[in-house]
Amino acid sequence: MNKASDKEKRAGRAARICSLALIATALAVSGVPTAAQEKAIAERLLNISADNFEGDAEQGAMSLRGNVKIEYGGMLMESGAMELDNETGEVSAEGDISVTREGLEFKGCGFKYNYKTGEGSLKAASARMEGMYFFSGNVAIANESVAMSDVSASTCPLDASDYTIKAKRVELSQDGRAKFNKISFHFKDRRVMSWPSYTMRPGGRRDAGAGSGVQYGSWIFSPPSLGYSDVGGAEIRSGVARARAKGDTVGLYTNYYFREGFFTEARWQKPIGDFNATLRFGKQFKENRGYFKYYSPETVWNSPTAELKMPQKAYRGARLLVDGGLEAGMLKEDHLDKAQGRAHANVNAKYILNPKKKIQHALISDLRLGLYKGWERYRVIGSGLETSFAFGERRNLRVQYLMFNHNGDTPFDTDRVNTNNKLFVYADHKISKRTSLMVDMQYDDDLKKFDEVVLGGFRQYKCVEFELAWRAKRKMINMSMSIRGPEGR
Repeated sequence: MNKASDKEKRAGRAARICSLALIATALAVSGVPTAAQEKAIAERLLNISADNFEGDAEQGAMSLRGNVKIEYGGMLMESGAMELDNETGEVSAEGDISVTREGLEFKGCGFKYNYKTGEGSLKAASARMEGMYFFSGNVAIANESVAMSDVSASTCPLDASDYTIKAKRVELSQDGRAKFNKISFHFKDRRVMSWPSYTMRPGGRRDAGAGSGVQYGSWIFSPPSLGYSDVGGAEIRSGVARARAKGDTVGLYTNYYFREGFFTEARWQKPIGDFNATLRFGKQFKENRGYFKYYSPETVWNSPTAELKMPQKAYRGARLLVDGGLEAGMLKEDHLDKAQGRAHANVNAKYILNPKKKIQHALISDLRLGLYKGWERYRVIGSGLETSFAFGERRNLRVQYLMFNHNGDTPFDTDRVNTNNKLFVYADHKISKRTSLMVDMQYDDDLKKFDEVVLGGFRQYKCVEFELAWRAKRKMINMSMSIRGPEGR
């Protein structure tokens, strides 16, 4: 009992000596500290705890053993054994160590850090940030950033991942921005593609092209890249954007389609709570979402148009699901002589009548309201019933029937809704552990014919999903790949 007390006394004495030494230095430089100075001093104190101390803090060098914790300037270092030199400011650990800084935790070995200069390094380090797993052969710690070399990353643990993203270097800034250099995408052990660099701001909602590119200061330049659109054909994409301190992004993006020519658009984007706000000015392909599955996206000119989108949210114990969006501005379509004023709102809702049942029934609705030049109004209300069947873990069937009520008209084809009564059928069947087949049909009850039939399948791995689908009306094949999280998200 007395022996344990002696250890506690030595630990407390060492921690106090380190803290008092730094306070004395601060007082010598600035005199009696103000409240702001006291706060700054508290953030720069060296706090130490360990089961056993060898050496003396007054002499400079100490060996710390057993449950060692050192905290300084917002950084927490934890290991079974560490060496500390108060004269030089060096902290080191040869064995396993955990280093936490700005909420990001690294685990590795071969740790060296100088708390006076704010610089250090860590070898064979792993970390997790914003749902991504990272591994780096070497981590360099600086005052304003953390740089990782020879990096592998994935949304699944790296020892059991179907794919990895590798980079020669990744730099994490204090503002949350991550810059990747010399990136390659690998499926299993095969490299699929590579590109020079990519910059992202974790946690922000962004357009697919808003964050990619080479960064110079706060500007992000997207080098030309190739793609394919079933509407415009082969395309070349490029752009320049500026990531601002408030979390918003301003950019100018250009797509050249071999069939359609140049599409240039200025775009401002900002997350606002649960919403994503976008201001567009320029030319884009816009898809009609009014139950015309066989319609191709239409060319529109935003002059400009503001958007506010709300992802699906759950209410009433997850029985009520709601999503929607709001758009307002000046819009021109191909058939219009000039841009016209437009405001459009869309809300989708689903209320589950018997949750936790294998066969679930739900009330569904789709409400749309458009206001145009001269207060012309176009209102569509769709309401109906959905029934979902779960046949074990291998087969699912979902059937929806929607009836519509509408009045007024719209000058914009992209707002128009097919208001015939509709029957929707979706089914999937798991034929193996990873592979499923699916069918997605839309039937027009007024015309007594199918609007669209989609047949396809998808193959799932732990973190990657491949999909192949045939659309009968458009006589086209869609192929896609998506990255999934460790829980299948």
